[in-house]
Amino acid sequence: MITAGRKPRRSWRKSEANQMAIEQREHYIPGPIAIKRLEAQLVSHGRIADEIVREVSELPDRTSPDYAPDMMLVNADELRAIVLAALNQS
Repeated sequence: MITAGRKPRRSWRKSEANQMAIEQREHYIPGPIAIKRLEAQLVSHGRIADEIVREVSELPDRTSPDYAPDMMLVNADELRAIVLAALNQS
């Protein structure tokens, strides 16, 4: 029976379970397998980033300004194509 001002017992249990799940995630310590997976993802992401930088730096007919020799010039369409190609290769 539900009375005014009281939550049904079922919803109280759900909210308690949700709170417990949140607390477990906050105190989660990844094990060695999870750590290896994260490290592999970081290495993979680094390789993708390196590939994108290399492709942009090899675009033809590009000269960096004298005041910023490390600057790479690329337009949005070129960058989009390079990023998509790098993501498809991984």
